[in-house]
Amino acid sequence: MNAETFISLLTIYNKSRSRLDFFSMNPAQQELLEVLHNHDRVIILKARQLGISTLVRSWMFYQAYFDDEPRTYACIAHNHQAAMNLHKMDKTFYNNLPKTLRKKASKENTQELEFAESGANIKTFTAGAKTGTRSFQLDAVHLSEFAFYEDQEEILATILASVGGGQVIIESTPNEMGDKFHELVMETIETEGENGWHLCFFPWYDHEEYSLEPPPHFRLRPDEDILHQELGWSISQLYWRRKQISTLGKEKFYREYPATVDEAFRFTGKNYFSGIALDRIDPIKDSSNKYTAVGEPVNGLDYVIGVDVGAGLGQDLSVACILSTATRQPVAWWWCNETSPSRFAEKLFDLGCKWNMAEIIVESNNTGQVVLYKLNEMGYTRWLWKNDKGKPFLTTKKTRPLLFEGLREVLEDGLIMKLPQSVLEELRSIIYVDKKPQHPRSGHDDKVMALALACYAVKDYPINVVHNHKEHFFDQLKRQRRAKEASRKIPWSVRGGNKRGGY
Repeated sequence: MNAETFISLLTIYNKSRSRLDFFSMNPAQQELLEVLHNHDRVIILKARQLGISTLVRSWMFYQAYFDDEPRTYACIAHNHQAAMNLHKMDKTFYNNLPKTLRKKASKENTQELEFAESGANIKTFTAGAKTGTRSFQLDAVHLSEFAFYEDQEEILATILASVGGGQVIIESTPNEMGDKFHELVMETIETEGENGWHLCFFPWYDHEEYSLEPPPHFRLRPDEDILHQELGWSISQLYWRRKQISTLGKEKFYREYPATVDEAFRFTGKNYFSGIALDRIDPIKDSSNKYTAVGEPVNGLDYVIGVDVGAGLGQDLSVACILSTATRQPVAWWWCNETSPSRFAEKLFDLGCKWNMAEIIVESNNTGQVVLYKLNEMGYTRWLWKNDKGKPFLTTKKTRPLLFEGLREVLEDGLIMKLPQSVLEELRSIIYVDKKPQHPRSGHDDKVMALALACYAVKDYPINVVHNHKEHFFDQLKRQRRAKEASRKIPWSVRGGNKRGGY
């Protein structure tokens, strides 16, 4: 019996009717079933209420039910209640099969369902639980709501080692930019699947159920009219969309019902940097080279290099951001995660000389001390940034917020015009947690730190290029008026007045 026929015999709970119904697949589920037939590494970015988890569970149940070997099909959920619900779904499939088709079960409990004839079994786990998956040999795994696991990287590494060539299916709604789920989705898109994963993304507007007949008085707003004209969304879809936004709020709607992959992650978490400000910046495609420049140094112009130092062990990047002091534009980048701090210092020396003896500001924490020592040893001391006390920059609980706030001000003022795509992604991933900006678990902020350091070093330099002349004119006018008001004489004599402010 093929999968589609068997799945149509399964029963699922119909919330709208409050009863069990036969499984009738919607277009998204049919499309996903075809993918599961043909790929062993599948990652699914989903909108809410499309029945994706249900389809994956039915596919796993089908495989285990017709297996003739004692293989283990595992389901891992992000919390205990979700694990119970998913296992209950598996048991509902089994208990409501036609009697002529039902096989005998040798185990049927709160965590496991095993078929007597083959020994094939379905096990359900909770991510991070003490009774984890390390002690089991797994043949296929369904990772449900993966983006909400506490330690995504560790769990995925364990699963891939256990499963080997078996099937791994990851499905989740987005949680945080920069986490392992986001990283895996973006890597799959950028490599066009060459990383071994197949991405399934189902935008909300592809599904017929996400539409609602509007009332006679309904009229499109200007932004909705653009979506109607340019994207071809129907009036019913746009009315449904407006109703959802009014209920959920715009940010939550984009996260729960994304139209694009970028939109899915755009409003996850409490983003520290303004999405509107970042949208104004033109993205530059990342180069495969360590060093990327938009031009050559200009005689007579000054530059500064913001430096974040990694250990050179294949993990955190060592990053150099070369910034024009006159325009605040990053003009070149260098990054690598396999260069030792000593070798990185030599590269910084070369970059500093190339960019008109640029001032270099190094985060002096940890391995940054090695870079500073080496640069001093090579005679670059004169051009190293120091504070009023003659000390290099040290990131602390007090200075880190100043660093990030300075960068946020530069971005919101629209001073930076272009940035590499990966730098923009890091900026979008920075979230505000415990009253401080930080990158999410499994994320990085190496490039953001280098950019922030460069902006911090030039904060007192004058800007020589005006990008918005009209705005500049009004800023000047406001400053002149404030200065004039401040210089006006008080219109009464403090000594000789009537003590009630009369004049």
